[in-house]
Amino acid sequence: MRMAAIALTATVSLILTACGGQMKSDDSEYSAMWICEAGKLKLYASERSYFDTGKIILNGKEIPASYSVDGLKHRWDWGMGEIPGDSTGYKYAITVGPDDWASYYNFGLDGDNDGIVTSSDRFNCSVSQW
Repeated sequence: MRMAAIALTATVSLILTACGGQMKSDDSEYSAMWICEAGKLKLYASERSYFDTGKIILNGKEIPASYSVDGLKHRWDWGMGEIPGDSTGYKYAITVGPDDWASYYNFGLDGDNDGIVTSSDRFNCSVSQW
């Protein structure tokens, strides 16, 4: 078991180094991280607290987010109350499916004739857990 922990730590360090990043001390509250598009997008998730929390780092900019698991998909939501006329809904979401592809949604857009918003961007990701 100790060898597995050492291998996992080395793998996470290698991934972070390759992406030009370092694990910060405040990242220890997160239980998993997805690295997408060569580190341009990083998704952090934690199920360790009463409320599931997450954060998104896009091109170095940190965005706090709500994290949840919806069936087989991991989901990050942010921008609550930013849609005119909807003070309780989130404006943006990113989901990652079991195929490790992330999809970005902007619910501030009108969507199609049925009001359904489709993803406007997709990112190839890989998961790391520590």
